[in-house]
Amino acid sequence: MTTQASDDTLFDRIAALLPVENRQEFYRRMAHLRNLGPNDEILQVAEAMGYLALITRQVPAEIAAERTKIEALLRTARADLAQSLDVNRITATLAESLRQQFEASGLGSNAQRLRNTAIDFAKALDTFADPARADILNAATARMQANLDNAACHIRFLSRSLVKDLHRALAIIAVGAILIGFFLGVSYVRWTAH
Repeated sequence: MTTQASDDTLFDRIAALLPVENRQEFYRRMAHLRNLGPNDEILQVAEAMGYLALITRQVPAEIAAERTKIEALLRTARADLAQSLDVNRITATLAESLRQQFEASGLGSNAQRLRNTAIDFAKALDTFADPARADILNAATARMQANLDNAACHIRFLSRSLVKDLHRALAIIAVGAILIGFFLGVSYVRWTAH
């Protein structure tokens, strides 16, 4: 099956995208292109349009997948930020760590010094538990959340803009290909008429 996939031509891959009932007509119309030389301009235009058709089929799905990854990353970052700024959890974790270290040392003579250190440490932590500072941290968190939301909105806007630009480019290429085909056809008819 891998050999089959690597032997497929561009036109076979395009035909695979078509409904089954349209494939025979597609192959019938493309049969004359197989007889053209690799440097033939009509073949090159047809292949370019074929690649464009394949790209337009794949790009929106890839953009959606990237958007999903970015949104998941933003959700994770928000959750990690909220968890890392929990003052009560930090205080409890540090106090528990200190208690465990005291028990592990087994040195009664150092108990008073450790108690004094714990008191000093609690005073330092009280600075962070101050409601005024908590308001500052909450305000900073809210600003960061707003910035993340703005970034997500901007990414969605850019994704939509990219899709619109891609559709415009496809339309221009299609019109250009039609015009080139028309003028080549007229030139060919005139040339064969002489």
